[in-house]
Amino acid sequence: MAQFNKDVLKKHHFWIIAGLVPILILVAVILIWTGAGSAVAAGEKKIKDDISSAQSKKPNGQGVLSKLDENKGVVAGKKDILWKYNWDEQKTLFTWPVDSNGRLAKFLLDPQDPNYVKDPQKAQILKFGKPLPNDNFQFEAFTDTSVYLKAYETEAKAIEPTQFLGGSWRNVLRVIPNWTQKLPESWMIWLALEDLWVQRGVLEPIRAVTQQAAAFEPKRAPTANRLRRA
Repeated sequence: MAQFNKDVLKKHHFWIIAGLVPILILVAVILIWTGAGSAVAAGEKKIKDDISSAQSKKPNGQGVLSKLDENKGVVAGKKDILWKYNWDEQKTLFTWPVDSNGRLAKFLLDPQDPNYVKDPQKAQILKFGKPLPNDNFQFEAFTDTSVYLKAYETEAKAIEPTQFLGGSWRNVLRVIPNWTQKLPESWMIWLALEDLWVQRGVLEPIRAVTQQAAAFEPKRAPTANRLRRA
């Protein structure tokens, strides 16, 4: 019987396989339809949920946007006020060294300002990094030892009798010891000035404390009533 079954299978295996193929294809189609249908249904549900969620929200109107712009303006105004306050508090630090010929007297001012010639006190100050004028050998005047190093000596004297470590300001303050014979470029002078201003700002509280400690405040003498109570 077993031999008979094997012979029958061998003889008719083509037709057997041919009969199974449509069944397998049908099963595969059913599975695909089922799986794809579930995915499509899930996708449709997500789309409907997103639409429903979007419809339920109430976006901000033009009034809110206008208020936001107004608040931005207020913040910007506060920023300008703070910048001006800080500038007014610190502008005394941002000065140039003084030379005997007065070539650096207006070095900090913007030559494009109409007041540059008429009324220098009202002229705008050059923004940091802007090209510096050198039409009157200002660069040479700035790097001169009697000008550049003297600015540091002036700052050092301002805190006396407080002493620097080692007895000399050169041990503490950072300077350019030698500018060489080649004239510096504009940006080099700006950076040298920044060093001077920063270190001047560091020394300022020391100068203030020194002056306060040196001041003598008169004390009011005790009155007769106070003496009797004592």
